[in-house]
Order: sequence, then C-alpha cells, then structure tokens
Amino acid sequence: MLDADVYLTGTRHPLSGMRPLADPSWEIQFQCDWWDASQDANVNIGWYWARPTNAVRELFVRSAEIWNKTKNWDQAIMNDVRSEMVKEGSLTFPKSIVLGHEDYVNAMLVDWRDFYFDQSRVADWNNKHVMVHYTGIFNVLKTVIAKHFGQWFVEDYYTQSPRLLQPINISGTTNQVIEQIALSVHLAKTSGRTFMWPLGVNHTCSLENPQWWHATTTAVVEARLVEAQISWVEDTYLFNRKRYTEKDLELTTIPFADGSQTLEQAWYSLIEKCQTTVASVVQVDFFQVNTDRLRELPPIRELIEQMGLTTCQCVWLPDGGCWFPHGCVNC
Repeated sequence: MLDADVYLTGTRHPLSGMRPLADPSWEIQFQCDWWDASQDANVNIGWYWARPTNAVRELFVRSAEIWNKTKNWDQAIMNDVRSEMVKEGSLTFPKSIVLGHEDYVNAMLVDWRDFYFDQSRVADWNNKHVMVHYTGIFNVLKTVIAKHFGQWFVEDYYTQSPRLLQPINISGTTNQVIEQIALSVHLAKTSGRTFMWPLGVNHTCSLENPQWWHATTTAVVEARLVEAQISWVEDTYLFNRKRYTEKDLELTTIPFADGSQTLEQAWYSLIEKCQTTVASVVQVDFFQVNTDRLRELPPIRELIEQMGLTTCQCVWLPDGGCWFPHGCVNC
C-alpha cells in the first residue's frame, strides 16, 4: 500500500529494499516515520507491504475499531496498536519490520539543500533510493517537487511538449519576486503558453539590509495560487525531457527591457514579442529590470493585484526547520 504522495525514483525495483515473499519470517513491513530507524521506531503508513496473516488482520481490525470511535489520526492509532501487539508478542521483529531511511525516504527527514539545484547530484540521490514519500508537503507543491526531482514518469508529458514561457534572472525582495512571477504568468497566459517555473530566484528579505541567497521559487510564492492561474511545468522540465527524446526545443530569450524604451513601451513590446515569437520556449529575462518601478505603471500594478499571488505557506520539518532549501520567506 502506498499513499498518493509516494513517488518512485525509477532506479530500483520498488520492493528491492524489503524482505522478499520467499522469506516467510515477516508479516508486515513499514516505512519509518522518524530519525530513529530502530525496530521500536514509529512507522509511517504511507508505505507498507503486508501479508494477510491473523496478526496483520488483527492490527487493522483493532486500529479500525479505535478510529471509528475516536476519529483520531489514523497513523497514530496504528502505531499505538502495533506497539501493543509487539509487547503482546504477536508482531515482534521480524514479523513487523521498520524499514531503513536509506531505501524508503521520508521527505521531512531529508536536507534537500545539499543538492536541490545540482542535477547530477539529484540523479545520484535517485540512484541510491527506492522512493520518496512527500509527507508534510501540501497541495500542488507535492507534484512540483516530485517533477523537479525527475520522478514524473509520463512519456507524453515530455514528448508532446506545450509551448513554454520561463522567466529567468528574477531577483529582489519577496514582494518584488512575487510581482515578477505574476507578470510572467500573465505573459504566458496572453501568449497561449505554459508557465515553466524558474530554477530559483536571487532573493533578499530587505533591500535596506540585503542578504542575498539563491532560493527556490516556491519558497517565495505560493505555488497553489500560480496553479489556479495557469498550467505549468517544472523548472527542470527541459533536463528531464532528455530522458525521453533527443529532439531539442527551439529556445529564444527576450529581455524585459533593453534600455531604449520607457517602462510602458517595454511592457507592451514584451507582450507583443511573447505573442508573436514562434520558438517553442520563450525565456523572459528580468536582468537589470528596475523592479522598484514596476508598480509605477498602472496597468502593471493592476495586473499584479488582480493575479493575487502571495507568499508561500511554510512547510515545517520535524526538527523545527523549513523544508525549502535555505528556508522560505516566512522563516
């Protein structure tokens, strides 16, 4: 049994880190839910493999009876019942097995900062693990992240590519980053393109006390609100696409402004270029854009406000930290 937010890495057989059916000693094997992967550790019911033995049936029956009475968290209930049955002797090791983190990964226990922006290290990470359970990560962010890590195995998704628009060189404070994302989403919509998330932004919390760092875009803007506006592909889409086809997509880069026009002229010129460019991928380059002046133009200000994008909702880890590489804007 696996939850809908469990993604296979595709590099190993899903059961390769578990005791096989040929081994009669086990009755149920669970993903571990905490740092401690001992046999006494709490289990995560988002991934398990069970035999229909009397003890396993009893585990589910007792858990269901408690849940029907209390409606408490199902995983906590199953952990309590499992613990009782271990003490009773009916689910002692190896009848009940807690799997190690090295194969069956709980996303809350991984420090993604080490390799999030490094595709070669992402590939190496996938090669070492069977699957990752994106527990504790919510809404569309589960899918955005899984696609980023190349765990979306749908060939047509990559071979039948839509026309794409991707903003690049986005930088500034939280509000400025959100404004640039909003404008990019609008440009994609008006040009009939699919929005491609940018691979990170150069973010600072305050221009008065600038401390810059390369942040994931979804650590600044709420991904759920972007999805409500437009269809999207992940920031690593072009890289992931190479697994399925050697045919490159034609790409062109359009600067937001070249310095020869007023801000208003540059904006309407950019809209026209995005609409008329035939290349499969359009990158809108925000390099050297005076982000302080974007809201000075009423049409741009109104568009940004209508888009209604906001800062991300923080995703907390068990150790009190934030899921996002380098933290999200609310941390």
